[in-house]
Amino acid sequence: MTTLPRQAREQPPVVAQSVERIEQAKEFLRLLMAAIKDLRLYPKGHPRVDEATDLVETAIRDILAPAPDIRFDVWEDAVFVNKELVEEDSVYLRQFSGLCLERKIGSVSFRRGIDRAELVEVVQILGLEPEEIIALGGAPDALKEAGVRHVRIGPPRVWQAPASGSVERAAEQVYYWAVQTFVEMTFEVERYGQLDILRARFVVESLQEMLLRGAREITRLAAMGGHDEESARHPVNVCLLTLLAVFGVELDARQRSNLGLAALVHDIGKVNIPADLRYKVDPLAPGEEAIRQRHVVEGAYLLRSLSGWDSIPMAAAFEHHARFDLSGYPKLSFKERPHPYSRLVAIADFYDTTTASRDRVRRVLRPEQAMVVIQGLSGTWFDPPMAALFTHALGPYPMGSVVELDSGDVAVVYQANLAEPTRPWVKVVRDRQGQALEPTSLDLARSPTHRIVRGVDPGRYGIDVAMHL
Repeated sequence: MTTLPRQAREQPPVVAQSVERIEQAKEFLRLLMAAIKDLRLYPKGHPRVDEATDLVETAIRDILAPAPDIRFDVWEDAVFVNKELVEEDSVYLRQFSGLCLERKIGSVSFRRGIDRAELVEVVQILGLEPEEIIALGGAPDALKEAGVRHVRIGPPRVWQAPASGSVERAAEQVYYWAVQTFVEMTFEVERYGQLDILRARFVVESLQEMLLRGAREITRLAAMGGHDEESARHPVNVCLLTLLAVFGVELDARQRSNLGLAALVHDIGKVNIPADLRYKVDPLAPGEEAIRQRHVVEGAYLLRSLSGWDSIPMAAAFEHHARFDLSGYPKLSFKERPHPYSRLVAIADFYDTTTASRDRVRRVLRPEQAMVVIQGLSGTWFDPPMAALFTHALGPYPMGSVVELDSGDVAVVYQANLAEPTRPWVKVVRDRQGQALEPTSLDLARSPTHRIVRGVDPGRYGIDVAMHL
């Protein structure tokens, strides 16, 4: 029987927002935008304005009756209620996000105790033109000057992923920035028990943008190895591999964002597992293994505030070890298969875990071996279509594979070829006698006289793969 996570037992329960509360928040925004529109058309004190204000007042009082406050965040064109994405593409939500962005507003918080007079001022100030608000010193100063004490306006949340210089340099900056940001987010989870979903989504968007700009350059960093599954590089790599797998798949922005987020935070529950078990190298005792496996429950609990379509990351955190045939953990007696996104994340997780090692020469599996295993476990551990999608994206000889050519020379695969997966770009680094050569790039798709015979162990030739990526 599944018990509550340790965090839930040690802290007062935090109930995820109900569907009703989200609907109340959406209705409040609709009424707020309607009131702003009416105030632009009619003078203050007009019956139409008074009626609209009455509706806004009733709506916010209903929202604040069970809770002390409510916060609306705007990031790009998305609206969040207490950091939960509002799942709707409607005119009034677009109007609200546009209004906030134009007026340099990142968040609006309403606190219990707000009265009608304050609401009137809020509606009037939000309805001002951007240049008028700037003339007043900005929205926060305008509210303060008007005597509004129960509404707070925050600036836009600005995160800047460093990405300057060449594509290769920019990819390196974004990758290590993402790793460091994940470390910081993990620390916040350990300390406060909450994950900053907005910040996590920004990491995903930055990695996705870098994939579009230079897929080879940033996936090269994921292929370098030199880490283990407890490193912050692991979740970033799983995110990159997952997004790379669907690179050519038709997904909308929200689907892609949720998939990337699911991959990035799939192991977030490990923050609630004792460190001595998380980092233990020796085989775990049965009791220790059971404790470590609880990270899937802990992860789902940490992501419990997500709902609807955006609850997919919670599902992936819970299901990524369940396996396609449900032979893994936890036991999913309530469904026939894990969520499709969980199935893809599981493959990316397996690949990075088995091919990465702190020792770049001796890995558990070589990249091409991992692809063979994934294909061999297709239908049992892994979903066949997802396995096919993943293997097509990376190719049978993924970046970082060391291969023997039909000439006897040894080469390192440094770029995949989606059009001809068996003929990637390679760097020839050893001759047929195993002697070191000056690395020479070779596009196998344009070299019909050359082909890959098999994968080989880089340790046999003393090849540091990372040097050639």
